[in-house]
Amino acid sequence: MKHLLYPVLLGLALAGCSQAEQEESVIYPQAAADSSSPLSSAVAPGRPAETARSIIYHGELSLAVDNFEQVSGQVDRLLTEHGAFVSTAHETRADGQHRQEITIKVPPTQFMPLLQTLGKLGRIENKDISSSDVTADLLHVSNELKTKREAESRYAQLLKQAKTPAEIQRLEAQVSQVRAEITASEAQAKTWTGQSTWATLTLRYFQHIPAEEAAPPMPDAAPRFLAAFNRGWSLVVSVAVLLTNIWPLLVLGIGGSWLWRRWQLRQQTPA
Repeated sequence: MKHLLYPVLLGLALAGCSQAEQEESVIYPQAAADSSSPLSSAVAPGRPAETARSIIYHGELSLAVDNFEQVSGQVDRLLTEHGAFVSTAHETRADGQHRQEITIKVPPTQFMPLLQTLGKLGRIENKDISSSDVTADLLHVSNELKTKREAESRYAQLLKQAKTPAEIQRLEAQVSQVRAEITASEAQAKTWTGQSTWATLTLRYFQHIPAEEAAPPMPDAAPRFLAAFNRGWSLVVSVAVLLTNIWPLLVLGIGGSWLWRRWQLRQQTPA
């Protein structure tokens, strides 16, 4: 009996060890998998979560150039290379300058490269850059919109259950107010989103227009000859005007003189 009992106990011990090894092989891989999961890496200490930033860029650049037409062509080429486009443009010629003012929309990642490249087209007269981070503002507006839409939904449900006219009027006023606030918040968020999607750059460049060369001075005698010529020509014009006024008398005088001459010739001819 004892000889049969020992083999049974030995078999049970071996089976228990094998089951324990299997449990360990199941537990430890699961723990290893959990330690390498994205959730564990996201909450790991010392590793902050990355957040997309929404930044609004504004810039102004003024240049003095030597060749206006050449720079205009180069500006068009640079805008195409940097994925930018012209929003507004205004060209003038005044005060001895040929000027161009352009409002440019450019992707934020290309704002600084485009600004630096444009600055090489001429002599920089003025350069201003500003930026503002609206990430927190957009997040705040997004949370506000979520809260206001939930409030609008609650008021709409209460409005369906309202029974008295006073309660209906009060709830309708609250719904209208919440909807107006939602519209204003959406417009603000749209404005910030648009400004952060496209950076704005105002480019001004100008070329000085050379003044016309003055005519060489006239000699001292030339003005007197010119004045005498003008007086003589004025006299001729005055005589022509006078003859024009008395042309009937001239015609009558010439006709009468011709008739008188002919009558005299007839008197001198013998009969």
